[in-house]
Amino acid sequence: MEFDPEKLIRPRPFLILAELFLLPAAVLASKSYNASIACLGASTVLYYVGMTEFVRRRLGRWAVKRFTLAYLLRALSWVLMLASAVYTYSAVIENIFPFGPPEFVITSVVALVGAGINYIAVGIRNSVLWKIEGLKISLWMSRLNSIVLFLMAAVPFLPALAEAGEVTWLLAVLAAPILGSFTVLAILGKLFYLKFILTFEETETSSQGFKREGGLPRWEED
Repeated sequence: MEFDPEKLIRPRPFLILAELFLLPAAVLASKSYNASIACLGASTVLYYVGMTEFVRRRLGRWAVKRFTLAYLLRALSWVLMLASAVYTYSAVIENIFPFGPPEFVITSVVALVGAGINYIAVGIRNSVLWKIEGLKISLWMSRLNSIVLFLMAAVPFLPALAEAGEVTWLLAVLAAPILGSFTVLAILGKLFYLKFILTFEETETSSQGFKREGGLPRWEED
C-alpha cells in the first residue's frame, strides 16, 4: 500500500491554528516586535498548508497552483507595505532614518504599489475559492477591503492634493471613513471566515476542478 503523506494533513486544524497564532501576534506587537513577527510567520505557514490542502481536495492541483501564485503575490505586497510602514515609523517616531520629501514619496509609492499587488492577488485567489460554498461572503469582504487598503495607501498623498487644490478639508473627510471601513470590513470578513472553517465538511469533494487544455487551466463543469 502506497504511503500518501497528503492524507495525513487535515485542513481544519491547520486553519484554526493559523487563526490562533494571530492572537499572540496582535498582543505582542507593542511589546516584542520579533515575537509578534514569529507568531505572524507561523500563522502564515499554517494557513498556507491548510488552505492548499483544502483547495487540492475540493478543486484539484491546478487550483492549488493558482492559489499559490496569489499567495506569493499577496506576501510580496505585505512585505512592501510593511517595509514602508517600518521605515516611516523608524524615521518619524524614533528618528533613526532621514525623512524628507524624497523619503516621503518613496515610502508612499512603495506602499501604493504593495496595495496594488494585493488587489491583484486577492482577485486571483477569489477566482479560485469562489466555487467553494460558504466562502463567498468572506471573499466579498476581502475584495472590498483590498480596494479600501489601496485607498489607505493613497492617504499620504491626500494632504499634497488637498493643498494643491486649496481644499484642506479633503484629508479629514476621506481619511476617517477609509480607515473605519477597513476595520469594519476586516472584522466582518474574519467572522464569516471563522464560521466557515469551523463548519465546513472536510470529507466533501467537488467534481469541479481545473483541468489542462492547450497548456492552460480550464474549469471542469459538472
